Amino acid sequence: VLDAPVIVDLTGTGTEGASATHVVVTAEAHSKATVVFRYTGSATLADIAEFVVGDGAQLTIVNVDDWADDAVRAGTRHAQVGRDAHTVVEPQPRPGSAAVRVTS
Repeated sequence: VLDAPVIVDLTGTGTEGASATHVVVTAEAHSKATVVFRYTGSATLADIAEFVVGDGAQLTIVNVDDWADDAVRAGTRHAQVGRDAHTVVEPQPRPGSAAVRVTS
């Protein structure tokens, strides 16, 4: 059990070239954690996040898209969830006006 959320910060530095990320988060059996993905700055980004949630684990995922106006992000999420495990995806706040598309 983690006392504080795990923060994954991605800060874009420009839209001149495209970037891609791939993150795998594993929640071991009977663990409890919150992971916050925070996106800021300018970028053209394609990202994949995969979640492996063990039996009886609880994983909360939060995405915060606070991009600059010129940012473009296309993302996808995949989860493998064990028996009696719980995965919660919090609403994805989008304070900026960047173009964001996420599928799961």
